[in-house]
Amino acid sequence: MPNIKNNQTSFNEVLTLIHKAKRKAYQQANTTVMEHYWDLGKYISDKTTKENWGKGVVKPSPLLHPNPLTIKHHTKG
Repeated sequence: MPNIKNNQTSFNEVLTLIHKAKRKAYQQANTTVMEHYWDLGKYISDKTTKENWGKGVVKPSPLLHPNPLTIKHHTKG
């Protein structure tokens, strides 16, 4: 006759291992994303100070930041 309590304990141990691996994966993914944003911020900061990036480097686009007062609607005819 199988030992149900032992099976439940083994199953719980497997679940614990799965949850532990998931937490580790989430932490590693979060660390990678944070490193990416840190590097991106540093890159932009360096370009701003060393290569005069800033206002005028990229022209503002009404498509990126639409202002309802400046958008012209085209009509047929």
